[in-house]
Amino acid sequence: MGLCEVVNIAKLKSYQAFFENNIENDNEEDWQSFLTSNQWLISQLFSYPATIYKDKAYVGGKTIFNSNGKVVDYLYRNDLTKNVALIEIKTPKTKLLGSAYRNNIYSVSDELSGGVNQILRYKDTLLKNWQELSMNQDIIAFNPDSILIIGNTSEFGNNDQKASFELWRSSLNGIVVLTFDEFKQKIDNLINALCAE
Repeated sequence: MGLCEVVNIAKLKSYQAFFENNIENDNEEDWQSFLTSNQWLISQLFSYPATIYKDKAYVGGKTIFNSNGKVVDYLYRNDLTKNVALIEIKTPKTKLLGSAYRNNIYSVSDELSGGVNQILRYKDTLLKNWQELSMNQDIIAFNPDSILIIGNTSEFGNNDQKASFELWRSSLNGIVVLTFDEFKQKIDNLINALCAE
């Protein structure tokens, strides 16, 4: 194994350690700072080559009084097509599920449904304002992918909770809901692939 490979694996392991040491951290700014400093981690979530275009990106929506503007955590851009994607993050401590509804069915938490509605609103606002926003910019907005990073699957105490969450998130159209521990697992898988003999 060459020096570059060793250094890259060491970096990945430091990212892995950050996730492990901060899984109880409910400060969104800490997570934003970490992900902004290591922007390529989020790019691994896409099936196409993407890089950060802007963090805390304004996506439109201000009134004539210069208020109520919408700011998404991250705006990523496809390196080849220039289409953008929206990323919104919460924290690993954000609850995913609410109380039992009936017959072992659980509702999603206010935070999760609110986070999905938040990113849907950002997407809608961006699509309505993108021509004005993209003047002299090298971006386009054609039905942008949207990813919400939120919560932790360790909160699920039984299979009914897992089923309620999986059924709900798989029914979403155009939004990927990814938990922080799933995000960490992607890093673990990458380390395992690079270290495989």
